[in-house]
Amino acid sequence: MRLIKSKRILKFVVAILLLVVITSAGFLDYYGIIEANITVLPPQYVVKYFHPTSGVDTTCQPMNYLTDSDLQKLKSSDDDRYKNCGQWKQNFRDSDFIEFNFTFDIPSNADILEVNLTFEWQRTEKISNARLQIWNGTWQNYTLSLPSPGVDGTEIIDLFNLYKIDTPEKLNSFRIRFQRDGSGQAFTYHDFVEVKVKYVEK
Repeated sequence: MRLIKSKRILKFVVAILLLVVITSAGFLDYYGIIEANITVLPPQYVVKYFHPTSGVDTTCQPMNYLTDSDLQKLKSSDDDRYKNCGQWKQNFRDSDFIEFNFTFDIPSNADILEVNLTFEWQRTEKISNARLQIWNGTWQNYTLSLPSPGVDGTEIIDLFNLYKIDTPEKLNSFRIRFQRDGSGQAFTYHDFVEVKVKYVEK
């Protein structure tokens, strides 16, 4: 997990007009201007990056629970990829998927500003369609763009606006599943899976 904190300080000058009128002593009216520097601190925001901390691949039997070594391959775009443990069968099937789970340490009273998923993968030739299933209380399908065989495909998905992953509670239950469709048995390769969260600390 990566962490970035940002604080912007806004400064401006306020002119304060002083009016002094002394008439009883016969002096002229006096006008003065005092400049004061005022610092305004907007709410501090935090950006954190999360990667899968557990997962399961049901393309083989018995199913493969992702090991630390498997999960390490998903933390950076470095061409060290996780390959599904068994060949994908023809057509989308509810029982065939690779599931990725996350562990978020976002304060329960945080105000979520952005949530984005980055997903990078490759395919072999027989795959004609692929999707992510995104859990936001129910499974929602997101169709992935299909890269050329043997070429990385990367998508950034706006989970905050598209799927209303907009509270710490929804983040804590969030998970995704990868599925494919095609004409026959095939493999997929998964290189980088990351969730970026931007929030305000209260």
